[in-house]
Amino acid sequence: YVGKEADINESLAEIETQKKKAENLFANEKLTEQNESRISSNIVGNYQNIEWTLKKASESKRASLIKKFSLEKAFNPDGSIKGDFATQIRGLNLTAPLV
Repeated sequence: YVGKEADINESLAEIETQKKKAENLFANEKLTEQNESRISSNIVGNYQNIEWTLKKASESKRASLIKKFSLEKAFNPDGSIKGDFATQIRGLNLTAPLV
């Protein structure tokens, strides 16, 4: 991947890494409130990076990126995070603002 595709791919990979980190900490009974807050904040930040990348893309490129990375459930055609999905990811950490 290059350019916008690389940015989105890196953010998606980091989201998965953070989720696995949380699962491992939970499995080992080491998932503290502080760890969970930091991980959740990282996940939200990566979704915000994807949103920013999509919003910068042209309409046709954005549609192509949303389809290519199967982001239809999370992002609107204009590149913004869908309201219900924003609530879901914000629910990971209720103190993390979603800007």
